[in-house]
Amino acid sequence: MLALGACGSNQSGVRDWSLQAREAVLPPALARPAPDGPESSHATEETTLVLREAAGAWLAALAALADDATPPDDTASIEQRALNLADLEASAAAVNLVRATAFVSQRGWVSGHLAHAVDYGDPFFQAVLAAIARQAPASRPARDATMARIGAGHALLFERRSILGQSDTGRRMRMEASELRRLSALAATAP
Repeated sequence: MLALGACGSNQSGVRDWSLQAREAVLPPALARPAPDGPESSHATEETTLVLREAAGAWLAALAALADDATPPDDTASIEQRALNLADLEASAAAVNLVRATAFVSQRGWVSGHLAHAVDYGDPFFQAVLAAIARQAPASRPARDATMARIGAGHALLFERRSILGQSDTGRRMRMEASELRRLSALAATAP
């Protein structure tokens, strides 16, 4: 009986956080780099874009699982671009995360498997966030705080993976989503 209750638990706080984190990782202004810029700048921009897309796909998968839906498997193009990155460390981080996303999607997992997904994907997600931080040419406090908060939110999911459906976890994740909204707004207006 207890196992059935856990599968039907409310994970809307996790869904809300995942969607907000995805929005923060993939801001609307994120666009493909212009091919006529300096080659090193173009490579860095492309690397950052691929890393952010990989993180966004993972967060979308978590949101789908939390909503008791099977995540879409739309990572093939991201993986192909990640394999072609010149930065081998960033390439490996992105490839590992998109493969984790595909693994979760292809298993047909739903909300009862959210804890397994978080457990499996956390190291890959954290590696992508670290790679994104390394790509940043200069410190921008609002952007850096947003990315750090996303990493902390995912770490909180990992820490609470066995109790993701409990109301206390839902409240904590909604608070994290609210703080991400605030930080994203600051990052959008910062120079």
